[in-house]
Amino acid sequence: LSAIHVFINDMPEGTYYPQGEMKRN
Repeated sequence: LSAIHVFINDMPEGTYYPQGEMKRN
């Protein structure tokens, strides 16, 4: 889901996402 990737990419680090995974820098 590229749309989701872009969405989470725009969010700050350490933020929880709908998938329940934390952003990996």
